[in-house]
Amino acid sequence: MWSLFDEFNTGIETMSKEEWIVFCSKSYKFEEFLQYWQEKLKSGVETTSLTVRLLQEVEKYKVMLPSLKYIRGEMFSDKHWLEMFGILGIPSKSVEMLTFGDFLNVKEKIAANANALQDLSARASSEIVIRQALGELDIWEVEAKFLLTEHKDSQGLTVMLIKDFKDILNKVGDNQFLLQSVKNSPNYDSFVDRASIWEKRLADLDEYLRNLNRIQRKWVYLEPIFGAGTLSQDQARFQRVDQDFRYIMGDVARDNRVVSLCKIINLHQILNVLLDQLSRCQKSLNDFLE
Repeated sequence: MWSLFDEFNTGIETMSKEEWIVFCSKSYKFEEFLQYWQEKLKSGVETTSLTVRLLQEVEKYKVMLPSLKYIRGEMFSDKHWLEMFGILGIPSKSVEMLTFGDFLNVKEKIAANANALQDLSARASSEIVIRQALGELDIWEVEAKFLLTEHKDSQGLTVMLIKDFKDILNKVGDNQFLLQSVKNSPNYDSFVDRASIWEKRLADLDEYLRNLNRIQRKWVYLEPIFGAGTLSQDQARFQRVDQDFRYIMGDVARDNRVVSLCKIINLHQILNVLLDQLSRCQKSLNDFLE
């Protein structure tokens, strides 16, 4: 009979040595192990004080089974692991060093704190959605670049122009929708600082891109006319516009990342002035043609 005790303990000890990051995905083996022993002890062997004691051990382990899914940790950040260690009284350690045995040693606490562990797991699940969304935006910040094309002005000088306004504006809109979609997620408040930065950045980019697109189209149309001195009365006005436009496009050519627009000082004001002045130049041309 003592061989049964040794066999059971050997099985438990073998599983207890497994790394948790590996074993968590096959914890069903633990449930199968307990089920096997429960059936064996109830119907396969003679009932003795030893088999009763083993059955009691099986029941003690089975009580933690429903909560194992809450401590798998696939969606845990370091913060969640530390919180779980605190709930269960497990000494803090790296996830790589965590074994199934660490949880077996606190099986009673796992059962007793099932609600707290369930809440922790739910928070981690909701937070990973937000982290992934913000991570996508961080990657886009690095990878999103303007597609530029060379343009020869009326004097034969090269100015780099943006070729893909439509695609970039669509992507900015997609990013705004992505950010909006996680706003109602539980625990969004934990990320509100980062999210607010992105919310403002995307709103600014949407405005900058729409205005710059209009300005570029107007400049391309008007520059050959004013550059040739056709309308001398508004020549000075257009020259100021031309200087600011070339300044912006020069910055874009030096750093063609889309978010680099947000680093141009006073860009909001500059673009609004350019739109106003180009409209005045356009009106002068229309009056001239009439």
